[in-house]
Amino acid sequence: MPLQCALVLSDILLCSATGARHGSLGHAYRSLGQCEQAIHHLSVSLEISREVNDKRSEKARHGDLGNLWRGQGKYDKAIEHLTAALVLSRELGDRKGEGARLGNLGNAYRCVGKYPIAIEHLSGALEISRELGNRTDESLRLGNIGSAYHSLGQYSRAIEYHLEALAISRDV
Repeated sequence: MPLQCALVLSDILLCSATGARHGSLGHAYRSLGQCEQAIHHLSVSLEISREVNDKRSEKARHGDLGNLWRGQGKYDKAIEHLTAALVLSRELGDRKGEGARLGNLGNAYRCVGKYPIAIEHLSGALEISRELGNRTDESLRLGNIGSAYHSLGQYSRAIEYHLEALAISRDV
């Protein structure tokens, strides 16, 4: 029995390493602008993460794919992956990851004109940025919320958020 367990553990470690390599290839191809190759390798890495029940890697790959699809203008796919990453971030108690995914989702919803949903997600990201004391992210989130209000034609609110973001940017 111990030999069988050692072999199973060895297979899991080998699969995890293979998944990590596909993830690294996906990042490299994304950096080169070769999005199809990036998507392929990140998707393989995601599947391997699921197979070995590596929730942290699964969360990361969903986030990577969501941001990549958003950059390609495929917002439905982006929202699907970013939502999955958000759920995993919450399951894992990863507040920083949760804030990042809320911000990414908010921006994806802004891109499809769903401004109230975008503001809701971005406000959650802002709350986490403040909780974690991340002033740079706080400024970024405030600016994104301001842009969403601008798109809604609520210019006074947009200005309030942009002024607050500006003040923080000057401090940071």
